[in-house]
Amino acid sequence: MITVHCGLHKTGSSAIQLALRGIPITAGQKIVTPNPGDASSDDGLAQRLSVLTEARDSIFSDENLLGEPYDGYQSAPERVSLLRSSLSGTRYQIVIYLRPQVDWLASVYLQGVQEGRTTDPGDFWASLAPSDFLSWSALVNLLREGSGADRIIVRAYARSRDSVADFMGVCGFDGFSRMGRREIRENVSISPLQAPILVALNNEVGLTQERSSRRRQVFQSILINQSAARRSPFPEAMQLDIAEHFRSDWRAVTD
Repeated sequence: MITVHCGLHKTGSSAIQLALRGIPITAGQKIVTPNPGDASSDDGLAQRLSVLTEARDSIFSDENLLGEPYDGYQSAPERVSLLRSSLSGTRYQIVIYLRPQVDWLASVYLQGVQEGRTTDPGDFWASLAPSDFLSWSALVNLLREGSGADRIIVRAYARSRDSVADFMGVCGFDGFSRMGRREIRENVSISPLQAPILVALNNEVGLTQERSSRRRQVFQSILINQSAARRSPFPEAMQLDIAEHFRSDWRAVTD
């Protein structure tokens, strides 16, 4: 059986991929995870997906499969069609992790700031509020109706849950159990208190990629250890607006 893990972003995907890279591959298995320089274009994804059909048991993990979180996964319909055509004639299942949008959007926003984005929280939410596929029920229905997969496995992401062990259990993949004790961390985010500082620094004229990367490392490795308890980068009124906007959708997903 082929297993396709399509994220989402900020749901433990980096930790899952790191674990997958550390598993010894046996005959008849193929594991495909993103590598530096891999194209997330349609052609690049199609090429990597085609490799899955060469093995009896394959796992593919790439949170970029459904598109970009910063545009609300607007390319999801085209990407699902690409997935279906690439794996035509095979049996496969899709695994997707979801978290409440108010929490997820905050995490995506912080990730964007780390990457050099300078959008303020209000503009960020205003740009994404109309996106159809940030309603997770719509995204799951798209996968169910358009992918041709045998199963769509929807899991809830939580910081208290070991996403790697959960993923391996969902897949029935016993290779992970042979790894023994592991030290795997997810992609570390800056704290909400640091976000406005880094947004201001990102606006520096002539900022180079190298300098931006060094700043991000400082915020991740040093300042984050001094952070207060986890908070949201969004004002309380905005959090309530997001939660209310997606309240019925999250209930539909959990049902």
